[in-house]
Amino acid sequence: MQRAEMESIAKALFRRPVKKILLIQPPDLDVSAFSVDLAANKRYWNYPPYGLLLLARIAAERECETKVINLQHQMLAHVTELPESERQSFDYQAFVNEKIRSAIEALQPDMIGATCMFSLTHASFINVINLCRAHSESPIVIGGVHVTNAYSDEKTRPTFLTDAGAADAIFLREAEVSFDAVLKFSNDNCDFPGQVAIRNADGEFEGLAVIAQPEESEINWIPAYSLSSPTELSTVGRIGTFESILPEQSKIATVLFNRGCRAFCTFCSVRNFNGKGVRGRSVDSVLEELKVLKYEYGINHLMWLDDDLLFDWRKAVKLFNAMVRENINMTWDTTNGVIAASCTDEVISAAASSGCIGMILGMESGNDEILKRIKKPGTVRHFLKAAEVMRKYPEINSRVFVMIGFPNETFAQIKESHEVVMEMGLDWANVNILQPLPNTPIFDEMVGAGLIDPAEINFEDVSFSLGASGKLSGRRLGGKDMLASSFDDVFRNHKPDSIPKREELDDIWAYMNFHANFSRLSQIKDPRKLKIQYKWISSICNSLAPTNAFAKYFRCDLEAQLEGRARTKSLTSLVKNLDEQPYWHKRFAEFSLSVSDFNA
Repeated sequence: MQRAEMESIAKALFRRPVKKILLIQPPDLDVSAFSVDLAANKRYWNYPPYGLLLLARIAAERECETKVINLQHQMLAHVTELPESERQSFDYQAFVNEKIRSAIEALQPDMIGATCMFSLTHASFINVINLCRAHSESPIVIGGVHVTNAYSDEKTRPTFLTDAGAADAIFLREAEVSFDAVLKFSNDNCDFPGQVAIRNADGEFEGLAVIAQPEESEINWIPAYSLSSPTELSTVGRIGTFESILPEQSKIATVLFNRGCRAFCTFCSVRNFNGKGVRGRSVDSVLEELKVLKYEYGINHLMWLDDDLLFDWRKAVKLFNAMVRENINMTWDTTNGVIAASCTDEVISAAASSGCIGMILGMESGNDEILKRIKKPGTVRHFLKAAEVMRKYPEINSRVFVMIGFPNETFAQIKESHEVVMEMGLDWANVNILQPLPNTPIFDEMVGAGLIDPAEINFEDVSFSLGASGKLSGRRLGGKDMLASSFDDVFRNHKPDSIPKREELDDIWAYMNFHANFSRLSQIKDPRKLKIQYKWISSICNSLAPTNAFAKYFRCDLEAQLEGRARTKSLTSLVKNLDEQPYWHKRFAEFSLSVSDFNA
């Protein structure tokens, strides 16, 4: 499309200057998936609206009045305050509708923006923009990772645009530059930017073929925290996968150092969203943000949002050393994972000194052929070497990402992944079954092979598991925990070169999770590791998977190692679990586990 034609469409949309902006982060789940009981027990994620707060900072520079509403946090905060007797009468839709209506009425925004990062939030996101349209005629603009992926992939675009009929414009990829340019276009008659698609009079979306990604010099913004204080987020929900091993009442925030990733893994959409290569903020900019979080909001733990935190390892070490020198005194973790090649002694030593308490290595597969096929940087040798370094720092809870179910991956290749995980000897393996994301090479491959039908796509089913223990809290068969199913001979009963069926992947997941995680807990000798793992297993028992009898058994085992005997309360909970769900007895017999193991 020519610029003049595009700007004519844009002027019709932004008929008045944009001086008041409402930015909305939807609830993670829609009404059909939301559980009041899980919310009340603080089992849902509650991440800051980091991207929206960056846009709000830019809007402030343009002297725009901006309000950010985090509906996920508002809902969790409300539900946790409800008396137990009132939980089941909670009206999800009425709550969301009223929050949106009142915000629009109070601000009278000239533009409304909504974001969506994960595919699992799709239905909730669509509900939010539909409610915005019901209460306002102002332009509704949307963006985020899921929006970019679903719109950019021609196979999912029709379904997405049908659902997102209330939206007037789509901000693609990183939006700081294009968002700023739209404000200047609306308020100062400047040129209209690229990376924005606008619905024309025929209902079709059109945009300029111009890249508008922020350069490295343009990403040193500090989010507008005053519009959405980070202090209370971790008190009503979870942030990151290491929160369970932190002291109680820890205040957690997220920070972004680098954007993008050096890799081009076929299952990942990072490069399609962030572009090729990695851009990093200045060390001084990050330190300034950390000081704001610490001194103004009392934050004492942070989760790096980076997909490649250690890309420039020298710069990373400089940052870690500066955190020590400036007495930042925060602990931190890498929930999103790091690339093994950067995990040298110098880097991990600096990380540990600066407060790292949790780090995840992104391995995905322990088979070099699969690694090459999915374009994962590194080989099995790199992962084993990185694990060797990680084991030198027991104060860091070290984990590894593993993925199974790649196209044409055989039982033998998955078994190799399991064997490598066992050899690495890290503290936990986060095992997930592949969930192909739109706008990724592996999604295209599976569509081409007839494994995915784009016409029948359900966006909520095409996202990575967000559970800290893989599918531990999410996968169920007939209401049973996946680990309660028979999986003891999952590799012996199949030909090595055969490809697992979808239901067989569930059994493999259970096998790997038990042997790579639970059964190894009895072998821990370091008291520091025992204490950390006890906190983690206790969180599984109390929150993530409260009916998992394996977790309850090994909680008792860890108590026996730490205190000389299992606690009566823990034993009682285990016995009750076995009595109420007798299918666990067979699993216990298969692995020679018994409550009598803890008799005095």
